[in-house]
Amino acid sequence: MTRERGADQPPVGVPWGAADVLLVVALVLVALVLTLQAAAGLAMLLDVGTRGELLTGLGVTIAAELLAALLILSYLTARYKLPIRQALAQLGFRDLQPAELLWPFAFVVLAYLIIGVYVLVVTALGVDVLEPEQQVPGDVFDYPSTTVLAGVAIVLVAPVAEELFFRGFVFAGLIRTLGVPGAAVAAGLLFGLAHFQPGLFVPFSLVGVLFGYIYHWTRSLWVTVASHLLFNAIGFAGMLAGVVLLS
Repeated sequence: MTRERGADQPPVGVPWGAADVLLVVALVLVALVLTLQAAAGLAMLLDVGTRGELLTGLGVTIAAELLAALLILSYLTARYKLPIRQALAQLGFRDLQPAELLWPFAFVVLAYLIIGVYVLVVTALGVDVLEPEQQVPGDVFDYPSTTVLAGVAIVLVAPVAEELFFRGFVFAGLIRTLGVPGAAVAAGLLFGLAHFQPGLFVPFSLVGVLFGYIYHWTRSLWVTVASHLLFNAIGFAGMLAGVVLLS
């Protein structure tokens, strides 16, 4: 499963470093804020109603994640003169061993175990504000179009775009400065923050650390993408099943 390299070397020997990570993260944040403001203004101007607002929100989510991936690729091609295929390879989208396709199932079990232990602890402590809440608004499932678009955003777009950003770019770029443990923690904390919910910050940060180590061990981002996709697919299926059972 693993391939030989130094303990604190980036998974692919990437040319970018901590300064690049900080700059691109700042650019992504600015682009995200501008995108959200534009979408909010458009929704108010058009008075699109509940379904339209949901579609707009989901569309913005997809657009923001794709925009972050595009910014990274554009930066690497401009700053380091990398062809797109080479940039994708250095971000981790390269060779995948067939046997590694089995590992996401084990990693997802571990990820849900982490979340389960966290929920048990905060419930026992009675800290309600730190209990995870459903990320997807319940009325998303009131319309077929928003349900489908939510599935595309959560199950297809998020695993690829978020793994490219948090593991392929941020984690790999911080290893020379922070070492593997520090880079995994930093990328994991950023991953937890990106989900905008107090109850998800700790468990998703821990899952982010786990995914960082998965990438470091396998040297293939496809393994973390598959793990993330399976993790999200199970969560989305659970939410959808809950809606169906309650309807």
